[in-house]
Amino acid sequence: NYDNGSGSNIKIGNSVTSPTEQVYESNDWPLVIINTSLTTTGNKNDIKINLRVNDNTKPILFFENTDLLNGSNRSRFIDETKILNGAGWSKDLSFIFPNTGTGSAKDNVAYYINLNYFRQENNPSSPSTVLKNENDIDTIFGTLDMRFLGDSNYPFQHSVNSDLFFLKGQFPSLEKFSYVAESGAYYDSSRVAFYVQMGFPYKNSRRFYQNTGSSVNPGINLNGNFNKMSFLTKDIGITKIHIQEVIAPSTYQKVGILDIFSYNGFPASEENVFLLGLNQTEFATLKNVTGLSDKHPRYIVFEDVSVPPFLDKDGRLFRKYRLKVQGLDSNGDSDIKTPPSDVVVYTTRGFVFASKDFAQAETAVNPSYNRNYEEKIGYDNIESVSGKKYEDFFIEKDNSMKTLVDNFASALNNINASSADAFADIKTLVETSAKNIFDQAVSFVQASNNANPDDRPLYWARTKMLVALKQHPYFTGEYDIYSIINRNSNLDLMVKLFEEKSRNYTEVDFSSHPTLKKILITGFDPFFLNKKTQGHNILQSNPSGATALALHGKILKDTGNNDYALIQVMVIPVRYSDFDGNRSSSSGFGNGIIENYIDSFISDSAKRVDMIVTISQSGPENFNIDRFATINRRGTIDNLGATRQKQSNSVNLINENEFKWIQTTLPKAMVPEYPVNPNDPNPNGNSHWIIYAQNYQLLDDVYAFGDKFNSQTDLLENTI
Repeated sequence: NYDNGSGSNIKIGNSVTSPTEQVYESNDWPLVIINTSLTTTGNKNDIKINLRVNDNTKPILFFENTDLLNGSNRSRFIDETKILNGAGWSKDLSFIFPNTGTGSAKDNVAYYINLNYFRQENNPSSPSTVLKNENDIDTIFGTLDMRFLGDSNYPFQHSVNSDLFFLKGQFPSLEKFSYVAESGAYYDSSRVAFYVQMGFPYKNSRRFYQNTGSSVNPGINLNGNFNKMSFLTKDIGITKIHIQEVIAPSTYQKVGILDIFSYNGFPASEENVFLLGLNQTEFATLKNVTGLSDKHPRYIVFEDVSVPPFLDKDGRLFRKYRLKVQGLDSNGDSDIKTPPSDVVVYTTRGFVFASKDFAQAETAVNPSYNRNYEEKIGYDNIESVSGKKYEDFFIEKDNSMKTLVDNFASALNNINASSADAFADIKTLVETSAKNIFDQAVSFVQASNNANPDDRPLYWARTKMLVALKQHPYFTGEYDIYSIINRNSNLDLMVKLFEEKSRNYTEVDFSSHPTLKKILITGFDPFFLNKKTQGHNILQSNPSGATALALHGKILKDTGNNDYALIQVMVIPVRYSDFDGNRSSSSGFGNGIIENYIDSFISDSAKRVDMIVTISQSGPENFNIDRFATINRRGTIDNLGATRQKQSNSVNLINENEFKWIQTTLPKAMVPEYPVNPNDPNPNGNSHWIIYAQNYQLLDDVYAFGDKFNSQTDLLENTI
């Protein structure tokens, strides 16, 4: 509501008189006292106003009075559709209030209407007197000049910003949200915590925390005076995680970052609370910034100084901001001032911002390990006939596998976490048990009396055993509140070892037949298992994984029935993080299991194999043979519930112009142009067809087979 030279007035009137201009500007807040002319009939009167629009391209009006609500108007908001009039003034806005008395003796009832007039959007063409918001969080944390803020002479230790404001934004994984917000700050002799909390929602996002339920450890509540914050008595808990910020190559600093989550089963909308924590020195640095008028409030703004790709050395996503101060200068123009020394805050998801010192003062409780998205699917869902958890239901399809799982759990529970030999004992147990379940899966699938070879006992056994490993008391404190394991911790090393042995990453061995050709085959885990997600089915196997297990250790014969080639296999997870080394749920590229475990079979002459074959599960009704293998990702959800941005790169290219795609060299003549088996239809009654997946996209234009591509028409005619 800054005066732009012509905006310090409104038009006001009532049902008897037309709205006329009058000045509302004062030294404090707009307060207009009106003695209106009265109607001579009826028991109500109304006030009509026209508000300034000018550069406010998307205004919204909010009123606190509940008695202004009626049957036809159940909202406290009047949006731009009822305000904009195509001119500098709004449409007529009428507010009805009661009269008293009868006839000529009618009189006004003293009536109070509190209106809040906001901008929903920034306008680059706004006059210089309007504060600028480059980020959604700029200027939201009250003002630096709230009464009593930081003053130890007053016992309240809580300052409230007298002005409401309109907050609007959108964060990753959330729908857009908007509400009228209340703000203030709590403080003590060493720290200040600014807060913003929803007062009146304009639109509900209906998005909730992933970490809900009483099993979630609330981590911490803010220490000292800060635990009196009203939202902490409701559904909001505070937690702390640690990141390793990369300062320089091989140089890191440990930073504590606070975050919020719901607990005790309450659903909490993430965007309902924002928090900014500083120590008193940092607060004083901002408050003592000079060069701005003391006649107007001053606000905190955020300069993003994060370094792409915004990940710490362990792949955790975070952002870093330098704080500045915005207000009006002596000429009444908006200005942003940089403090003489840096005040820096960190955040993980954009809701809680805290300096290192503020977060350091909070003591976190060691959380217990909670199953992740993949691990919860088989635990939370029950097979209806047996009444068993699905992970147990599938494990018990192979009785020998069940015995191995039970023996592992029993032996693990018998290892005393306080013993000096605990880690060595766990490592030995992991090495033997993980290899045993892979070997048992191969035996189970290849058994001559097994009419239904199945890869699911191995998948669910691995999942259940890894949960038991992660929950062992020896590893307490080696994961954060979200159960993300600290990279390079002892637990991280044991999980890696278990994966290596149970997936045969490090057990591939061709030495038994050194003269034979070497064939390495990879299959995949079951996927799309969360039955709560459309198109998913917890019953699914992955025939590529079962096929790999069926072929492991087999020797192929040549046409003369002589031993010709030995097959070794790996079973690969369906998780982005395994392929790119990033733990983000939405982004990442880089090296992973392919580079770590398969590359050497290509690049190392001593280990080089003659053929690598990856087997994939077909879709319904057809097999797609891709003409092009690309660097781009599809963006499909993985077994951890994570995604990658559609068409984002899967690896980091050294030369951006090379290797974005490679074209198959498979001769066209090798692909039959008829159903795979016309006499063996799929469950939908249709035969499987081989589909020539020949289209490709280049510069947003789609080219079909046979069209000119890099002047290589001949190549296209002879290959798919």
